[in-house]
Amino acid sequence: MKRFLIPVFILCSMTAMARQYHITAQRISTADGLPSNIVSDMWQSEDGFMWFNTITGLCRYDGYSIQLIDKKEASSITRPRDRQQEMHTLQATWVRRGQGKIARIENDKPTMEWQLVPREILAYTINDHIMVSDVDAQTEVISTYGSGLYLYDKPSGELTHICKETYPHIISNDYLTRMFVDKTGCIWIVEDYLGIKCLRLNQLRYQRTALPETNKLQEANNIRCLALLDEGKLLVGNQIGEIYEFDTETNKLRHMKTMGKRIYAALRDSKGRTWVGTRGEGLWCDGKRIENLPSTHIYKIIEDTDSTIWICTLNGGVIHIQKDGELEVFMNNKNCHDFVFDKEHRLWIATEDSLFMTDKNRVCGIEGYYVCLNKDDNGYVYAGSRGQGLFKCRVENGEIVFTQYISKSQHVNNNIYSITLTSRKLLWLSTEDGLLRLNPNTGDVQSFNITDSQLANVFNERAAVYLPNGNIVFGSHDGIIEIEPPTLRNDAPMPTLITEIMVNGAALSDSILSSDISLDYSENNITFHFSNFQYDLMESVLYQYQLEGYEKEWNRPTQEHTAVYRHLQPGKYTFKVRSSGGLTIWSEDTSIDIVIRKPWWNTWWAWVLYLFLASILLLTVLGISHGLLSNRK
Repeated sequence: MKRFLIPVFILCSMTAMARQYHITAQRISTADGLPSNIVSDMWQSEDGFMWFNTITGLCRYDGYSIQLIDKKEASSITRPRDRQQEMHTLQATWVRRGQGKIARIENDKPTMEWQLVPREILAYTINDHIMVSDVDAQTEVISTYGSGLYLYDKPSGELTHICKETYPHIISNDYLTRMFVDKTGCIWIVEDYLGIKCLRLNQLRYQRTALPETNKLQEANNIRCLALLDEGKLLVGNQIGEIYEFDTETNKLRHMKTMGKRIYAALRDSKGRTWVGTRGEGLWCDGKRIENLPSTHIYKIIEDTDSTIWICTLNGGVIHIQKDGELEVFMNNKNCHDFVFDKEHRLWIATEDSLFMTDKNRVCGIEGYYVCLNKDDNGYVYAGSRGQGLFKCRVENGEIVFTQYISKSQHVNNNIYSITLTSRKLLWLSTEDGLLRLNPNTGDVQSFNITDSQLANVFNERAAVYLPNGNIVFGSHDGIIEIEPPTLRNDAPMPTLITEIMVNGAALSDSILSSDISLDYSENNITFHFSNFQYDLMESVLYQYQLEGYEKEWNRPTQEHTAVYRHLQPGKYTFKVRSSGGLTIWSEDTSIDIVIRKPWWNTWWAWVLYLFLASILLLTVLGISHGLLSNRK
């Protein structure tokens, strides 16, 4: 089935943090195998199939293809009762007030009322087509007949209207006759006479702030540096040398100064001094330039426990400015991008050719192009690289041992530009193409694209700050991006189901799929179809499969949802398949046993018969020969 996924970014105004809905819409119509574009009902069965009842027949959908159900079988299938058939969500009751109005009633909260359907089209509105449902813990959805779709944000109480006029690539027809939310949070809508749309929401609370338009250069909004000044206030430096103070509570910017060179690093130390590092203009402290440094390209500034300053430079190594003003240099002449002290106060340095760890005059490293570092309380150091993903490192017996995350095969960007560790022990990683959330305990990764500006998804090295309120601020090529990390949902992989088996081009009946399969020797071309019904991530679901008795190992992960085997020899086989809705956590194996019988002329009893006949033939020949010899005598 061809997919037309159209991303649309919808922003609703909120008091604290803006709510962005990144929506992709997939249309399913007669061109995709739907019996008719007039759909009277839809639901999801326990095994994951989506069922569509059209005026010309019943069908089911596994995320990839539509299968028609014959009339005899369809007559025995009933729609399960669910909350979405009523005007109730988990927290509230929705009540039709008439004349296109609807009210939301929740315990201990004021009743809220909206005019959803314009009065001028009320003559065409059928109230029974208004439906409500939960999407997730923060969102409820309302479909209407005549006014499209509404998303209700529970924390803010705001409605976002999605209709044909404003979002024609999402809604083609404002007259929605049915709406259903599946187990993964996808919103399925029936547009009158136009078939079905599956809307996928990737939700993230965010605030994008652009710097004042003092000039027409795009680089003015390229945020190279972020540093925490006071609680809730950041120093912001951009690509053209401007420095601002940014209040994250009010989202207000105050211009501090312009230096003329790119701002790459900043620090407010314990003495109240403001340090600024530039790309080409060196290091500055309270407006005064620090002279006699080996490099004028300053990438990072930190304050040690003894109040001395350490800086990371390009082509000048890592420099320790001691209390007496003397300089102690590590990795001189190296292009260093970042450094950090671990739990044992060992110095780790990220360079363009290796990750180094120094400990009591001992240096060890691992090769690669590293640009950012962070550490946790358990003694681990995390290193972000260009092209090799993320490394979780520790020291054992004086050597670096590591676990690597985010490889090229995982279908996400593996150029890691900043690493932020949250209070929930999750890592947020900025890349050159969006954000990643990594659970270092499981290795599971989820990607986020957070704005409709492509450049705002391109982030800068080390430009990230974890705020005391739990939010994270990133510097992008198109402004300041502050996110509120969403609650970690249950990312356990959904079970994989073998949806269809085809033998020599003909599909086996569903009843056979639940038991072992026995085939004739000539039925040796087998195709397996499978799905994990994770409709919200269908474009990134990975599968692995293996035919035991034919293959010794699992096949490589793939997005293909079919496995084809031709000219199999008679024997016993077990087909196994599993899936990953994230990137590294696999579901339990789903398996089915298949026996391809030998031809009757190659069975054991046939060979016994052959032996018996051969013995008779041999005895007959011997008897005849013996008779002939006797006659000659």
